[in-house]
Amino acid sequence: VDFQDHSSEIGGLAGSWMGENETATAQSAEFRKVNLKANKLGIFTEASNELAEDGLGFQMQLRNAMTRAIGFDLDYAFIQGDGVAKPLGILNAGSKITVAKESGQAADTVVFENIVNMWSRLHPALANDAVWIANPNIMPQLFTMSFEGTSGSVPAFMPANTGLTNTAPATLMGRPLMFSEKASTVGDEGDIILVAPSQYAIGLRRDATLQRSID
Repeated sequence: VDFQDHSSEIGGLAGSWMGENETATAQSAEFRKVNLKANKLGIFTEASNELAEDGLGFQMQLRNAMTRAIGFDLDYAFIQGDGVAKPLGILNAGSKITVAKESGQAADTVVFENIVNMWSRLHPALANDAVWIANPNIMPQLFTMSFEGTSGSVPAFMPANTGLTNTAPATLMGRPLMFSEKASTVGDEGDIILVAPSQYAIGLRRDATLQRSID
């Protein structure tokens, strides 16, 4: 159902207030088509018969390496993909909202106001589904982030008076925070992302398979 427009109705439907014996007007829900097109993702590699036969655990090592590589490519496409013979990533989706930096904010920094402004642009119905994805090199910005309180600066990310003795919080605004090298480097658009995974459709026609030939 197309829930994009909330100006006067939701998905083409609007409630009617009625008095006794009054009837509602018939309405039709508005739907949109989601078309998933399959593209292949593969790896071709070669190895000598001697290595395949004599290398200790070689075939399992190669299988694990290829599996990790395929997984990396899938994750990267789901975030950064341009949609050309590959998935359309969330950073290139039409629903993307880019939050501008603050006036006078230094380059390659993330400040408290950026996080608050991003959270304010999230659809309220998705607050319990959203997750944060950030590049690992944004960590120094988060660990030193603060805001001005009534009696000075207050740490925004690490709870007060815990320092580095406890595990760093894995949440931001109460939602899970995941670090991934697939996110953009700090200072570039997409260095920290707030996304609702339930709104992203992925179609997998088949599981990954491994074929071997001695030719």
